[in-house]
Amino acid sequence: VWAELSVAVQDGVEGSTLELYRQALAARRAEPAMGEGGLIWVDEALDPAADALTFRRTDAGGGPAVTVVINLSDQPLRLPASLGTSVIVESSDSVAVMTDDHSTDPYLVIGAETTVWLRA
Repeated sequence: VWAELSVAVQDGVEGSTLELYRQALAARRAEPAMGEGGLIWVDEALDPAADALTFRRTDAGGGPAVTVVINLSDQPLRLPASLGTSVIVESSDSVAVMTDDHSTDPYLVIGAETTVWLRA
């Protein structure tokens, strides 16, 4: 069972846990807000019934913030553009920036059980 989770098996495999961690660590080095800075829980941007956790990391040096949304549900989640639409890291390929026919404002849809890191 554990052999399929080894580094040798996951190395270079898109979507693997190893590659997700490598992407997240690279983003942490590149995004100052993911290192030093404050943490703010965000709840006003989502439907109160949404089964999600959302927080924003701020850069102590005044640079761009990073917003993290964790969709804990088994349904896709629509996020307002105010949270950000520039995806830094995503835990699955079920993340899409979209617009609808009635508006030019983009929004983000993340799939079930998916986490996304956004440049705010």
